[in-house]
Amino acid sequence: MPIFNSFSNSKSIQIGTDISSAVVTLVSNSFAYDGTLKTQNVQSVVLSGDTLVYGEDYYITNNEATNAGSYVLYVVGVGNYYGSVPVSWSIAKLTPTLTLSETEVQVDEEDLTTITVYTNSDGAISVSSSNTDVATVSISGNTITISGLTEGEATVTVSVASTSNCNATSATCSVEVGTSIPAVLSDCTPEQIQTAYRKGIASTLWSVGDLTAPITI
Repeated sequence: MPIFNSFSNSKSIQIGTDISSAVVTLVSNSFAYDGTLKTQNVQSVVLSGDTLVYGEDYYITNNEATNAGSYVLYVVGVGNYYGSVPVSWSIAKLTPTLTLSETEVQVDEEDLTTITVYTNSDGAISVSSSNTDVATVSISGNTITISGLTEGEATVTVSVASTSNCNATSATCSVEVGTSIPAVLSDCTPEQIQTAYRKGIASTLWSVGDLTAPITI
């Protein structure tokens, strides 16, 4: 007659103390993303008033990450302890810096000027003009080109998009577009002459006797 092991279907018996009710204190619950590997460390593991010893009573898993997000590490019992304790920790999104080489620019009609964007974000950079009749903008890499169209004022807004690791942010630059005034007085329109005197730059452009032809006003 075959002999059957009466214990073949029984559950395994755990020897030691279950660690699952231990109180785990982390060194820091959250880090800030900066592109480098972060290692979460446990400050203490206390079970029924006893402080357990790392490497002797427990070890840690899933405590390293680089990208922003929420994670769960596990304190796993060893030696005289068994079971595990899940503990949440996180890496927060970076609030990036965003600066412009200029925050106020002047450009003449039908002329161009450029400014540079500096940011530690990995998000896409976009630009817009508050008044496209006065000035338009475009971007290539970190260089923004501002094109003056007609005399007036506009605000250029530079935006960096949110990503999985960085928050969105923005900055602005005020733009003043002036009338382009020829250096030769006889080439100027009455409006350009008036603008030069209004801005107080006429004396730096022309001298007495420069006009060699009549101008109708």
